[in-house]
Amino acid sequence: MLSMEYLLVLLHLTLSMPAWTEYKHYNLSSVCEAPGDPVELYLGKQESVFSLGSPHKGIHGCHLRLRVFSDFYGQAVFIKKMRSDSCETDYLQFGRSSLMGLSYEKSSRYCENMEPPTDIFNLDGSLHDMDFGLTPYSRRSYVEETEDQLDVWISISPQKHTDFECVNFVVTPFTKLCMEFDGEYRQCPGSHSCVKRQLFCDGVVNCPHAWQESEEHPASFLI
Repeated sequence: MLSMEYLLVLLHLTLSMPAWTEYKHYNLSSVCEAPGDPVELYLGKQESVFSLGSPHKGIHGCHLRLRVFSDFYGQAVFIKKMRSDSCETDYLQFGRSSLMGLSYEKSSRYCENMEPPTDIFNLDGSLHDMDFGLTPYSRRSYVEETEDQLDVWISISPQKHTDFECVNFVVTPFTKLCMEFDGEYRQCPGSHSCVKRQLFCDGVVNCPHAWQESEEHPASFLI
């Protein structure tokens, strides 16, 4: 029979472990099946991954409109992987509608080949840093914190190769402000913005404005 001390230690370890966050996954070949009017997706507070594998017939004229829980939330985008042969045919673009949807404010096009970042670990196995390779964080990220809506425009040329992911990006809803003792959200270092506590050091970049999600190295882009 297990001792009471052992059970108490086990209970303490279980309660101290962060809850696992389940990301919702969207297949762009399905979401962007019919080009034309914007595809409305309500994310609420849910972290979401948008991806496109190969082979595929290409995506043209896809316009997503992502909404979060309220105006107190923003959306942080991190592009993990992308293949682009040309800025005319292969790109992601972000922004928001203005003048009641009659016009749009758009970012520049994100259109370069991006490989997934490499995790760098400490000797004890904890995450130390991330190596973004030839594409730095600043060219992989976009933040919308003015409205509760984020517009995404997607164009990807056809790809015949198999087992090849053409694009993968993460959208994280974040609160624009949180309290120090908030049980659900934790402040991103160097920022008033907050993401869910269990997102810290989960292997995905979630915090906006390139701030880390780890306490060990304040100057690095950790998650």
